[in-house]
Order: sequence, then structure tokens, then C-alpha cells
Amino acid sequence: MQCGQATVEFVGTLPLLVLGGLIIVQALLVALSTIFAQSSASAAARQLASGTPKSQVQLPIAAGFRHGALISTHAGRIQVRLTVPKVIPLIDSSAMRVTASTGAVQP
Repeated sequence: MQCGQATVEFVGTLPLLVLGGLIIVQALLVALSTIFAQSSASAAARQLASGTPKSQVQLPIAAGFRHGALISTHAGRIQVRLTVPKVIPLIDSSAMRVTASTGAVQP
């Protein structure tokens, strides 16, 4: 075994380990965004059913996920679309969106 072999192997595998960690974190952010979108769609439906105007609906979303959040209503359905925060800079942010919808009864 040569003296610097472990150092060279570590330097060679470190970028792969970092990339793997970033991919895992990005996948967790997608899952968390999906949960926030589903929860927000339900909360928006409850608020709209109680008579709150669409412009005053408050979404229960953490601050980092609020940027780009959209609420739309169509044919008795509430749809919430969130932009997933990105960790990997090479990912196009327009491709990182999640959507959830639920039915609502208008008063």
C-alpha cells in the first residue's frame, strides 16, 4: 500500500458523498413541500368554506416555502402550488413545483 493512497481515495470520493447528500436533502424538501401543499389546500378549503375571501386566506406554510405559493379555485376545487426550495443549483426551479388540491363547499 502506498503512503498517499487513502488521501487520494478520500479526495476522489468526497464529491460523490456530497452530491449524494444533496440529492437526499433535495428529495426530503420535495416530500416536505408536498405535505405543506396538502395541508395548505385543506386549510384554504376550510377558510373559504367559512366565508373568508380568497385574497385573505392564510396558508400554514413555513417561511422558506411561501415564495411562489399560489392558490387557485376552479369548479369547487382548491389548488395550492408550491415551489420547492432547491439545494442543487443545476436544477431548474420551474421543474421543482408540487401541487395539491381538495374539494371545497362555498357558502
